[in-house]
Amino acid sequence: MNELLDVINIKTFPETIIDYLKSKNIDTKVKNLRSFYSILLLSINEDVKDSYLNRILKYLSAKEESEILILSDISEGIYKKELIDFFSNIHQDIRKSTNYVLFYKKLTELCKVIYFEKDEADQIRKAFDDEEYVDVLYLLFIHACKNYKTNTPDILALRLLKDSFSILDWKDARYTLLKMSADLGNETACQLYANYITDYHKQASYFLKGKASPQNLWELAYVIEHYNINNEIYNEVKKELKDIIIKGESFLEVPITVMCTTDTFEMDCILLSLNIYLYLANVKKLSKAYNSVGKFFLFNKVNVVDKTGNIDKKKNEELGLDFLWKAIRLSNINAIQNLTTYYYENKIKTDFDLKELLKIGANAKDIASSVYLFRILLDENKPTEAEEYLKFIANTNDDANIEAQYKLAKIYENKLQLDDAIKYYEKAINNDYYLASYDLAKLYFNKAMTEMLSDNKKKGYLLMSINLLESYFEQYDIKIKKEAKTLLSNMKKLIEDKQ
Repeated sequence: MNELLDVINIKTFPETIIDYLKSKNIDTKVKNLRSFYSILLLSINEDVKDSYLNRILKYLSAKEESEILILSDISEGIYKKELIDFFSNIHQDIRKSTNYVLFYKKLTELCKVIYFEKDEADQIRKAFDDEEYVDVLYLLFIHACKNYKTNTPDILALRLLKDSFSILDWKDARYTLLKMSADLGNETACQLYANYITDYHKQASYFLKGKASPQNLWELAYVIEHYNINNEIYNEVKKELKDIIIKGESFLEVPITVMCTTDTFEMDCILLSLNIYLYLANVKKLSKAYNSVGKFFLFNKVNVVDKTGNIDKKKNEELGLDFLWKAIRLSNINAIQNLTTYYYENKIKTDFDLKELLKIGANAKDIASSVYLFRILLDENKPTEAEEYLKFIANTNDDANIEAQYKLAKIYENKLQLDDAIKYYEKAINNDYYLASYDLAKLYFNKAMTEMLSDNKKKGYLLMSINLLESYFEQYDIKIKKEAKTLLSNMKKLIEDKQ
């Protein structure tokens, strides 16, 4: 139990009693929270039960936050007689256990100074010392009702989540609070904490714990899709999400086969994740889920098969594109990337301008959209338009930054913005793109030969060019080596002539 939680609340206190009775195999009418509050309210009167039972249960499931007048009345002692009768029956069940006094002792010890006012705690301890166990139960429940707006698990979880946001400097403290909130079931905390930890099995457990959130379900499906779970987690997910999986399966109207693996467990993971994605797409209208399903079909993670058992490529493409376009219409930038990848890499002509889609992502500083956009613009010989996107990528840590740095250097060199060209050639060289050293060497050589410079400056550029070519000569291909060798020979001769 979370140490910051006052366990004497309108959810956990009844559950503590119920769990104890179950652990002792005691036959009782109080089997769960619904029956506890149903019998409690009925002991007051039928009208109260009908008016408040569902409201209390909704409140406890965090689906409704409202004023519950009956709990305020109880905390003021209005229904003391009726509740004493109710807890007398509860006590009769509890005392069927041979060591029931220890149970009451543990309950009494929960009256900690952090949660209980002094006179309140003293009354409960006195009732225990006097062996008035019914009064112990009644007084503890009064405490729970007094604080129902501030100390239920979901309220504490939300409070801890907000507190974690306010801690800026102490990373460990921030994530400790997140974990506490996640352990209490807060869906946002489950997502944030799961993304903080690196153990995939624990990640999956927290995403599953926060399963009421579509985002957590998507994250869980993503972990499953990449086989980052074991059999135990797999079976737990199948059990916990049984209805969701069945619903997801119902949306798949064509026979499919898993193509990306021959491992049976991995196949099972692919199908499980696909069914969760299908549910999230068709029921929750989650854009990320539409995108995920689209990728499955368009990039052949799964394939539609016809009646003869052969892959139906046309249907596969139709389904993949349909889901991706649905994701795009819900503003999913990753779907733009995937659609562009499919069309661009396969050189498929479209009846629309890919650039218009990519600009949406690129203007939102999406890396993949920017990469495809500058490639298309350079293919169309539009370097000026490509420059903005090249510059963005050239200064990121993405894998495409070397390509962007080199091409941007070329553009600046052609525009005679030589200082900028040198800057990006050097960036490319520092990222081990050795061809850039040859281009930079030629740039230095041209500066030495074409600009009005003093002899010392010309010699300096020639020496820098020679140093680059000699340093990276062994990295060049045969053609560049031949050209570099000629250039080296010419530059060394020029320096000798000057001397």
